[in-house]
Amino acid sequence: MEQDGNIQDKFKGAEQRKAVRFMSPEREKDKKLEKSVNRMLLSLSKPIINNPSQVPSSPKDPTNCLKLILDPGGYILLTWNRAFLMSCFIALCIDPLFFFLPFVDNTYPYLCIRTDQHLACVLTILRCMVDMVYLINIIIKFHTAYVDPISEVLGKGELITDPRLIVNRYLRKGFLIDLLGALPFPQYTIRVYLIIPLSNKIIKVMGFLARTAWAGAIYNLLLYLLASHVVGAVYYLLAMERQATCWQSQCLADVASQNNQTCNFQYLECRNTGSQDSQNWANNTSAFANCNAATKGISFNFGIFLIALQYGLTTTSLSEKYFYSLWWGFQELR
Repeated sequence: MEQDGNIQDKFKGAEQRKAVRFMSPEREKDKKLEKSVNRMLLSLSKPIINNPSQVPSSPKDPTNCLKLILDPGGYILLTWNRAFLMSCFIALCIDPLFFFLPFVDNTYPYLCIRTDQHLACVLTILRCMVDMVYLINIIIKFHTAYVDPISEVLGKGELITDPRLIVNRYLRKGFLIDLLGALPFPQYTIRVYLIIPLSNKIIKVMGFLARTAWAGAIYNLLLYLLASHVVGAVYYLLAMERQATCWQSQCLADVASQNNQTCNFQYLECRNTGSQDSQNWANNTSAFANCNAATKGISFNFGIFLIALQYGLTTTSLSEKYFYSLWWGFQELR
């Protein structure tokens, strides 16, 4: 019986050793995969350095972040460039919305021009958030290596990672344009200019801008929508200007025809409608009757804005203004 027990123990031990031999290759693969992943994550977290003297002495050193140099063709910078490209499109969409701030208010004793303060606050906050992204992009460029032009001619493509050389080169090339694009002022032309080299940089690294055909189609559609959005916003602002020009010209005509009639353009602003002088002017002037685009036979020429003013574009809600202007932009870009 003891011999039988020993034989069974040996048999079980042999089976366990076989199981260990059978499982060991998979475990080795798992360990190799784990090591490769850890090595990749470690390489992404390490800064590019020129020599061993640039290696930080302590991982807790707060100046390590300032010494970080990014690879211009690396995954981190490529991801940031894609995100920054989207923020550029968002900025280009926000800026034309400021053209919708003035509108004609018909809730006062007479028609007057007013500024949408609520929309102005929302757009200002959004614009400040986008400007912060532009500032972050400037900081990132101060920590991005570049290819030495001389070595690129020779076919080597050596990366320059010296922080002083990077800063000096960026201050000479590109910093002023990026700074102007980050200022809180309407810089539409500059922001359009920034998109072109950014797109070319992504294409140079990846070989393409969009990963799939659908993504490329959506990208082109966004460009078309953006162009229509800009054209429509400009159209609305010019329509407002045309309406105000008609009122001003008719106001001056009333002064010429009536000796006791006064003309003050400030009466056309809603903040001045509460005074007695403005109400007297509104009761005696013919500006509102002769500048009503819906009235037939008026002498003032509204041009291409006639249909929009007949529709009441300047007095409708913000959504109607925007979509009507966008539709007009679509028509002009067909």
